[in-house]
Amino acid sequence: MINFFVILVLATGALGFFPANVPEGNQTALWVGALILAVTTLTGYALNNFGIPMIGAAFASVVSASGPALTSLLAVGVISESLALNQWLGVGLVTLWVIGISVDNMSRQKQAAKK
Repeated sequence: MINFFVILVLATGALGFFPANVPEGNQTALWVGALILAVTTLTGYALNNFGIPMIGAAFASVVSASGPALTSLLAVGVISESLALNQWLGVGLVTLWVIGISVDNMSRQKQAAKK
């Protein structure tokens, strides 16, 4: 909660240094969108923190490693964003690398538990 609050304060404070030219009619939509993003971010943090004790840190990191790939797929599917081949390769490489590290950590945890 402290992390979320600090990010909120710093992001709000940064708006004074980087003013945005938002048309009058879109001010409300901007604040509603920011509120929705804040709630979903806080929900993600909370679910992650509650889920780690339930499924273990190693498996939770495997699940979170799918985040960049899912974000890219959602961008392509929802807002019709196009990614270049090197961007797809980067998403795949990073996701595979993090999953590989996480699977290695999970196998080490299982071996340590057997001893």
